[in-house]
Amino acid sequence: MGILATGLPLALQDFGPWLGMNIAFVLGLFVLPRPLSVRRERLVKLLAIVLGVALFLYAKYGRAVTVLPPPRLVLGSVATLTIGNGATERLLRVVNSLLVSPLIVGGFGMLMNHVLTWPELTEIPFLRHALPRRDPDSVVVTSGALGTMFYLLVVTAATGRIVLVP
Repeated sequence: MGILATGLPLALQDFGPWLGMNIAFVLGLFVLPRPLSVRRERLVKLLAIVLGVALFLYAKYGRAVTVLPPPRLVLGSVATLTIGNGATERLLRVVNSLLVSPLIVGGFGMLMNHVLTWPELTEIPFLRHALPRRDPDSVVVTSGALGTMFYLLVVTAATGRIVLVP
């Protein structure tokens, strides 16, 4: 978890496609299905997953498919919203600092432990087997924090550089 989290600012530099995908997920998995029957609820959830992934792929890589209109024209700011190099550099310093990153990664792990085990997700037949079971928060936070510290110490040993505080 620490390795993934410390590289996350680079992955999120093209923020728009990620944001669009997550908006589709939140609406389709948590908001829209509430008033529906069980059968229609499952269909809406499946469509939300497909739409969210398609939206991400189109926004991120749609420029390469010349038969489709440019994503910027269809999606607007979803396709073009980016995090600048300066902000990305600051985020990298934060998530790669030995004193701050373990807290951030542990907290993020605990948040994802709760989100990924919500009944709205675990009741989807296809996802049910792919999602984790909920672990105690103390286990997740401790594992995330210690794993991140270990990873950052390995990076320090390999590079000879360490960031204590961002």
